[in-house]
Formats: sequence, structure tokens, C-alpha cells
Amino acid sequence: MQIIDRNSGTGILRIAFVVAVVFIVRHASGQESDGSSPDCDLCSSNSGWEFDVSAGMIGIAGDDVFKFGDYTGLDEEGITTSGDLFLRYWGEDANFLKIEGYRLGLDSRAIFVEGGKQGNYEWRASYQGIPRRIYDSTSTPFRTSGRQELNLLSGWDRAPTTQGMASLDDSLQQVKIERDWDIYNLGVAFSPATKWTFDLNYRHQEREGNAISSGNFVFDSTMFAAPIDDSTDEIEVTAVYDADWWQINTTYWGVVYDNKATSLAWDNPYTAVTPGTDSGNMARTPDNESHQIRIAGSMVLPARTTVTGHASIGRMNQNDSFLAYTTNSQIATTALPSNSANAQVDNQNLLLRVTSSPTRKITLEGQIRSNERDNETPQHIFDYVVTDSVLSDNSATNIAYDYKRDNYRLRGEYRFTSRTRFYLGYDYENFHRTSQERTTAKTDLVWAKLRTQLLSVISLDIKLYAEGRNGSEYEPNNSVPNPQNLLMRKYNMADRERTGFKADVSAFTTQRFGLGLNAEYNNDDYTKSEMGLLESEHLRLGLDASYLLNDDVSIYGSVYREDVDAKQANSQAFSMPDWQSDTEDSFITGSLGLRIPNPNGRWSTDVQYLYSQSESNSTNNTNALVSSFPELESTLHQIRLGFSFHYSENLDLQANYFYEGFSSRDWALDDVEVDTVPNLLSLDADPWDYNVHSIFLGIQYRFDTRGQSGARMANRFP
Repeated sequence: MQIIDRNSGTGILRIAFVVAVVFIVRHASGQESDGSSPDCDLCSSNSGWEFDVSAGMIGIAGDDVFKFGDYTGLDEEGITTSGDLFLRYWGEDANFLKIEGYRLGLDSRAIFVEGGKQGNYEWRASYQGIPRRIYDSTSTPFRTSGRQELNLLSGWDRAPTTQGMASLDDSLQQVKIERDWDIYNLGVAFSPATKWTFDLNYRHQEREGNAISSGNFVFDSTMFAAPIDDSTDEIEVTAVYDADWWQINTTYWGVVYDNKATSLAWDNPYTAVTPGTDSGNMARTPDNESHQIRIAGSMVLPARTTVTGHASIGRMNQNDSFLAYTTNSQIATTALPSNSANAQVDNQNLLLRVTSSPTRKITLEGQIRSNERDNETPQHIFDYVVTDSVLSDNSATNIAYDYKRDNYRLRGEYRFTSRTRFYLGYDYENFHRTSQERTTAKTDLVWAKLRTQLLSVISLDIKLYAEGRNGSEYEPNNSVPNPQNLLMRKYNMADRERTGFKADVSAFTTQRFGLGLNAEYNNDDYTKSEMGLLESEHLRLGLDASYLLNDDVSIYGSVYREDVDAKQANSQAFSMPDWQSDTEDSFITGSLGLRIPNPNGRWSTDVQYLYSQSESNSTNNTNALVSSFPELESTLHQIRLGFSFHYSENLDLQANYFYEGFSSRDWALDDVEVDTVPNLLSLDADPWDYNVHSIFLGIQYRFDTRGQSGARMANRFP
């Protein structure tokens, strides 16, 4: 059953939102006052206006600025303007209004508006722009025709390899891998009575741009920029009843996703290996929708006991029309068994938690959580066409995967003293799957934690845990056309033993000096796996410190290191394991800062430096022959200098400098041009490598009619 028709789903959500808003506004305006004033923080003699605005010019200079614009919107050299805004009003009658705007003038701008009357109604609206800037070094011979077709220029000379494509150089044009993401939000809340609250929220998201995609004909592969043009509409309606000792709320949540580029066709740039492979076509993300109803509540019982829980049911639908088996007219297939997937997945979720403190020293908690996925999508047998080139003798079936996951948790806390607490916990999970390699997986987790304070200046948190997972017999999928090696074990279902610890130490040896140390380690051992992931280790160490030089000046810094090592084995002969791979990833992050906040009442400054480095090494051992992939590496440097001069009671002058340098090595991209690989027509993307300098010069002006002037916004540059 389809809950909302595909062609009208978004419209129905929008109509429902408008109708609900009208209903709330009518009832809010018609509600009669009983003559009493509501209890609120806004009803005070300090009613009035607050205003805080920061505006100025940003200058950008450097090499390869484009990637610097990812999320910031500062993707071009030159000078631009930007500003932040904060405006708030309190009324003596409990009316209020607040407007916040950030990075106004940039593609990363955001604005939030809310208002209403406290204790009666509230409305809100917002907009956020999220620019994604990935690559501008990319180029392609394809031309976009609409949102779903990529064509080569007429007269294109096909060739068996990329080096033989005579038309390639003259056909190349730059194509940026980027997209803009816009998020609009509207909401209202209404309290018709003391214990009732209704809330309605509508969100609309749009994305437009392109992303890297690829297609192939047998062994000849092509990368291209695939257009993105989609939208998502969400509506959330909540009703809350809040009594003296219990509370309940009901929520409906609906999502409709609309993709204007549900398929992509492209011309084959290679000489056809088999007849009829002049073009290809592939399906992309289909239109779909999701709906959920949720009931949640809590109650306070005697003996310091609290019960909370929620239950929800949901349904996801997708019924976009299938594409044809192939674009190759030379391949004769049977008719499609259905025009669409008619996909339907039902979800059920349940949570019940009880927390009680029978004595002042003991707190106990028990929790039951259940998640169930019921896939009602019809299963069909389909012809199997390999890359529009060959009709396989084997068929393929779409598998409807179901699962049910039940989790039980017990937790206890004992307070020895006001400074020392001991925690003990046990978790059990039963994960039941259908149509997968392991029907049942059971996981047991035992943990203990000690939290204490030593000598009034040192705080210590240490946690130890051990976890084991096993289950029913593992039966690898041996069906055609994609059989698995019988020794293969998928890491998320395989038997596993995990042990680890977490430790945090913080010390304030003097009023001026603070020190923090933390460490985390875990080891995963896949005890019965001969093939697949065999073992992984994770280690994280951290140090942070701060020192107050005098009453105003402080210095702070931190350094963190994280290492992830993994071992896996497989078989190139589809038999016993004959190769093993060891992967070592390491991450280092450090920061150092100096803060001088307004030492003489006239000026203040901030200095910050950030360093980050990551490395990845992969070594392969095949039949005693050791080889390795080239090292992957990235390095980031950031410098921030902020200066503010307090010109007058209401006006500050600001000057900020920001530097970001990023470099990376990636063997999959380094020196790989469009025709470097004979059977890969690439996009010629370069690894990220840039140095960017930015300067902000501006003013911050503020006033407060309540006589409480003061800064309201943090410096958000850049």
C-alpha cells in the first residue's frame, strides 16, 4: 500500500503544514485571557531591544582557493563582504522576537528568526546555505544534455584505449565537482491550555550540482560528472501533554524525496567490444518516501523511580519505474517481471527504560530496546546483463532482507563517597537476520567504570570492558551469479572478541594551571575468521593543558594521536587464503592558543594555531612476496589572528587574519590524467593542495535599550 501518491506527496505535506498553521493562528488569536500573567523569564522590567551587528570586508588570496570554499563559501580570490547579525526584543507582555544571521553575503549564510508570546505561541523560520566545493581541476569530454544524459561531441573518434582517442584533447572542458545545499525551515508551537503543547515543523531541502560517478563496458571504464538535482520535504507534527508526574507526546514524521535525475545515460567513448554497446544507462537514487508515528512518555514513581519509553511504527515506499534491462538492442531479454520494485519496508521500534535509586548511594537502571525491519518488497527473478555487453546464463533475484534486533541493558551505580563512584553494566543483544549468511548473532558486553577525585585537584575516570559475539552457523552465500568463498566471514556478523579501556585524568594543581590526559584502546579479534577481517586495533592518546598567565592572559594547547591497525586475508584463487593485507592509519592533531581579553579595557586579541596530519600505509603479502601501496598522506596548517579595539561603548573595530594550508598525497590521483590509464577515462582530479590567506576588516556595533550593553556574538571569521 502506498500512503502518499508519488506525484502529490510533496504537495500534500505542504498543504498539511499550511492548514495546521492556519488552525494554530486562529486558535491562538481567539484564546481569551483569564487576566493573569504567565510565568516567564521575559516578563520583567528589563524589556527592550538588544542589537549586535558585525560587518566588513573579506579579502581572499592564494593558490587553488576553490577547495577552501568547501562549507565556507569563500571559493574565489578577491574581496567580498560579509556580516553577522543579532537582534532580540523582550516585551513586558511576554512577547519576544529574535533574529540571528551569520556569514550574510556568502554562500554559507544562515539566518534564524523566531518570535511569539511565551506560554502561548511561538513561530520560527530559518535558512541555511551549505556550499560543497570538491574539485575544480576536473575535466571531461562529455556535454550535459538535461539532467539525465551525457553526450560526446559529434565526430568523436572512438578507440580501444584512451591514448588512441584522437578527439579527446580538443573535446575536454572544465567541470567543477560541486553542489549547493539549501535548507529552509518553518515551525510553529501553540499551547492552548496549561498542560498541552502542539508543535509543527516543515523543512525543505534542495541540492543542485554534480558528483563523481562512473560506468563501464566490460573492462573499459569511464568517469564523469553526474548531475545532482533533488529535494527533500519533511514535516513533523507533535502533541505533548505534560501532567504533574507524567508526560506523553505523539509525533508524526513524514519525508518525501524527489530526484529530478533518477537515471543517467552516457555515450561509450571506446570502440565497442561487443555489438550494440554505443551507449549505457544506469539508475540512480529513486524517488521515495518515509512515514513514522511515534508515541513517547515518562513518569515519576515513588522511591525515586523514573520510567521512560517510546514506541514507533514506520513505513518506507519506493515505486519508481524500472529502466530497461539494457540499452543494447542486440541483446534479447525476457520481459521485466514488474514495472517497478513496489518496494515497501515497515519498521517498528520500542524502548523502555526504568531508573531507580532505592537508597541515596545506589542507582539502578534497566533498559529494553527492540528494532524490527519487515521488508515486504516482492521478490522477482531477473535476467542478468553484464555491463550492457553480455547476457549471462544466470539470473538474479532481488533479496528482501529483514531483521529484528533486541537489546537488553542493566546498569548500576554505587556512591562510596561524594567523590568516588563505581559503575557496573551488562548489555546483551540478539540480532536475527533473514536471507543472510548468519541467522542469529548474540553479543554480550560487560563493563565497569570508576570515577573518583583525588586530593581535591585530580579527577579520574577509568572504564574497562569486554565483549563477545557468536551465533548460529555461518553459511556463506554460494549462489550465482555472485558466489562467495566458503571461508569468507563478513566482519559485522563474524564471531568477535573485543576488549578495551578508556581513561581520563584531569588535574588543577593550582588555580592557574589545568592539565587533562585521556587514553582509549580496544582490540577486535575475529577468532574464527580465516578470510576477511582478522584483527583490528584502535589506540587514542590525548593531552590538553591551559595556563592563566595573569588575570587576563591565558595560554592553552592540546595534542592528540590516533592509530588504527587492521589485518585481513583473502584468496585470489577462490580457494584457501593466499594473501594478507596489513593497513596502518595514524592521525595527529595539535593546537596552541593565546588569549588576551581586553587587558586595559581598550583592546583584545586571540592567536590560534592548528596542525593535523594523517597517514595510511597498506602492506600486502602474497605467497611470501611482500609489496605495498604508496603511502597516503595529508597535512593541515591553520593560523588565526584576531584583534578587536574597543573604540567606544557601542563600537568595536575588528581585524582578523586566517591562513590555511593543506597538502595531500594520493596515489589514485597523483599524475593520473584523463588518458593515463588505457582503460580508464578519468576526470583528471588532482589531490588537494592549497595555501589560502584571508583578511577581515570590519566593525561591530551594539546597543541595548535595557542599559546592559555587551557583546552577544562570538567572532565567526572566516
